[in-house]
Amino acid sequence: MCGIIGIVSNYQDVSERVLHSIARLEYRGYDSAGIATIFSNGFNLLKLAGKVKDLKAVFKKNPTRGRIGIGHTRWATHGAPSYENAHPMLTKDIALVHNGIIENYMEIKEELKEQNYEFSGDTDTEVLANLIQSYIDQKQPLDQAIRNAADRCHGLYAFIVISSHDPNTIIGVKKGLPLAVGIGENEMYFGSDAYALFPLTNKLIYLNDNEIATITSREYKVCDMKGNELNKEIKKVSIQEVSGKEEFEHYMLKEIYEQPSAIARCFDHYYDSNKKELLFKAMDFNWNEVKKVYIIACGTSYYAGAVAKYWLEQKTKINVEIDIASEFRYREPVLDTKDVFIFISQSGETADTLAALKMVKEKGIKTFAVVNVEESSMGNLADFVLPICAGSEIGVASTKAFTCQLIVLSLLSLYISYAKGLLSNIEFEKELLKLHETPGKVTETLNLDRNVKTLAENILHLNNIIYIGRGIAYPIALEGALKIKELSYLPALGMPAGELKHGPIALIDNNTPVCVIAPNDKLFAKTASNLQEAYARGGKIILFSDKNGIEQLKNFCFMTIELPEADDFTAPLLYTIPLQMLAYHFAVLKGNDVDQPRNLAKSVTVE
Repeated sequence: MCGIIGIVSNYQDVSERVLHSIARLEYRGYDSAGIATIFSNGFNLLKLAGKVKDLKAVFKKNPTRGRIGIGHTRWATHGAPSYENAHPMLTKDIALVHNGIIENYMEIKEELKEQNYEFSGDTDTEVLANLIQSYIDQKQPLDQAIRNAADRCHGLYAFIVISSHDPNTIIGVKKGLPLAVGIGENEMYFGSDAYALFPLTNKLIYLNDNEIATITSREYKVCDMKGNELNKEIKKVSIQEVSGKEEFEHYMLKEIYEQPSAIARCFDHYYDSNKKELLFKAMDFNWNEVKKVYIIACGTSYYAGAVAKYWLEQKTKINVEIDIASEFRYREPVLDTKDVFIFISQSGETADTLAALKMVKEKGIKTFAVVNVEESSMGNLADFVLPICAGSEIGVASTKAFTCQLIVLSLLSLYISYAKGLLSNIEFEKELLKLHETPGKVTETLNLDRNVKTLAENILHLNNIIYIGRGIAYPIALEGALKIKELSYLPALGMPAGELKHGPIALIDNNTPVCVIAPNDKLFAKTASNLQEAYARGGKIILFSDKNGIEQLKNFCFMTIELPEADDFTAPLLYTIPLQMLAYHFAVLKGNDVDQPRNLAKSVTVE
């Protein structure tokens, strides 16, 4: 979602580097961008509704200057994308950028209006800026004004502020959303994440909730909200740098093709080939005493969790419940200290998932975080963090992060099963060997790209699409439908194949493509029956199966995509790949923005 950057330097202009840094925040998803600097004790402001490249064009014609600056990419929550609603927000004394939601902003806005403060836009951010200004007008020092404003504002947010009266200082506040301080040579930084700061520094201080940080070019100070100074650890962060799209047209396509290496890297992180054992950190509890496993996630991560539910119940014989994070928090679940929770989030900052994690932690229940960023809020909060090792993923629609989540969850399933004594050494090593061979099979699956592109060309004129699957293929059908929705903006329905006749079959006619995800497993015959139900109503059947499955059903199919043979462990990983490709080619053929689809954000940091 929104991205924040701040730079204060002792010796050089920061304007271009602020611009460059917000460009690195584009992957988070945004609709507006802006920067503000201070020069000769006055503000220079550039902002617009549009892309960073548009802002760079404005900057080229009207360059700003300053040794202190802040920047922002905005994903609209309050107010449409417009100049007035874009950040930074200016008052007579301060400039501010903000990520998150202030829940009581309307109440505060009415109070400020009564005090004759004026508003030009619709955002909660403008309310926050004017609230701070109101405290400054009461002769409060800047840090106290910011502290009082933060106390007044309810919600999850982070923001940074510069003042024309103190042009060498940036102050930042973290309440629920990520914010880090970067340590440099004769300059300091604020950033929403390590990736934005990586070209500037690898020395970071991660702020905790209800902390306020003050930086100048030479020093930093972190305090609690009462003003008590805190000792904070400086962490050296290693980021897998993105080298650009290379020969690929889009980041998403590059990331699809990076999946064999990403999966291999993830597998190697957890498996010691010499000792033939999984390298999960010591877990100070007995898995035989675990009553239930809960999986909590949103979006694509939820579908990875849905796959894991099948694996965990099958391999570990533990009851597994899966919830969408935004629903779990509000249904008053009955929990037990013998339960274990697995929270899944690519960024580790997903607002609803993070809030659910905090709720569970308060009850003293053991928690796991499956994340791509170990130093994320979820990674720092959970009892055990399981990195997926996918590397930087720039495309908003997740690809390699999803398959790496599956690898981690499959290995965890094996680990628990072995720890409970449900797998012999031979069985354990046999299952690990299957996963070890997965990168090669994924590479083989990538060779289907031309066939999948032809499929996209043949159904491009159609106006909806249905995905069906049974068992472990059902969540893959859901993920395939989500990818099409995200990238092509086409109405797509993912569902269990057995539910087709309970209503959705009414949608099928001779202009309806039905993608049937049918690994040749124990449920293949059942799925084949559902395929024929759709065929009998005129549906254009697109079958994803192996050679044997296609041979049995090809006479009912409009088109087929043949995949390698797979079992329950490897099928979700392999069958995901052509569905990613289909969504990609569909979007390209429609002329859509593949890497930054409309209205979407990479990291959903608001509820």
